[in-house]
Amino acid sequence: MVRYEDLCRKPAEMLIGLLEFLGAPKWMSGRLSKPFAIMVISVDGVGLAAKVVELGRGAQVNLKRFGY
Repeated sequence: MVRYEDLCRKPAEMLIGLLEFLGAPKWMSGRLSKPFAIMVISVDGVGLAAKVVELGRGAQVNLKRFGY
């Protein structure tokens, strides 16, 4: 699973991990991650989930499930 927020904050690291998960050799994943990392576009609002103070029980369960 790749969290969008993590991809926006550290695209090269996340892409290296993804490429290695897919079986790419380390030398190749490091070389391929840079050109693709510069294409990652972050939108305003990434990380806003941390600012939410009160959520319904159902929302809290789902947010925890996805690592928030």
